[in-house]
Amino acid sequence: MSQVERCDILRHCKWVDEIICPCPWVITLDFIEKNNIDFVAHDDAPYGSAGADDIYAEIKKAGKFKATNRTEGISTSDIILRIIQDYDMYVSRSMQRGYNRKEIGLSWSKFQRMKWFNKLKKYAQKYENNIKGFQSEIENSHMYKRIKSHFRQLLGVEDQKSLAQ
Repeated sequence: MSQVERCDILRHCKWVDEIICPCPWVITLDFIEKNNIDFVAHDDAPYGSAGADDIYAEIKKAGKFKATNRTEGISTSDIILRIIQDYDMYVSRSMQRGYNRKEIGLSWSKFQRMKWFNKLKKYAQKYENNIKGFQSEIENSHMYKRIKSHFRQLLGVEDQKSLAQ
């Protein structure tokens, strides 16, 4: 997400009064005082950057830091990993929605492979449905039931209907 998109999301948070965009990567006490900021919220783990083990150390000492809890599976790293793992599904979905290869960021050859793979999946599903329908027709036919009954008699296995009576 871009910085503007992140700010738009925060605008809808009921605990946010105001958003300063753009803001510096490292927040200082001077910035907090200048902008009349009550608290900085971030998870409690030390967050290192160039020349600092924890960029929030100064703010924590001043009592202007509120620790947040991380939610398992919602970190940026976890979301990126899920996108990478399901890449083909997302690309396929975007193709079905009408996006062209340049909008999705695909090479011509990858786009063609994905297009053929999607067609193959469609035909495989159609074939599977036809087989299931054909199997159902056979199982419900009178001849199949007669043959099945004869085999049960031959093997000495009684029909479930006979056992119920």
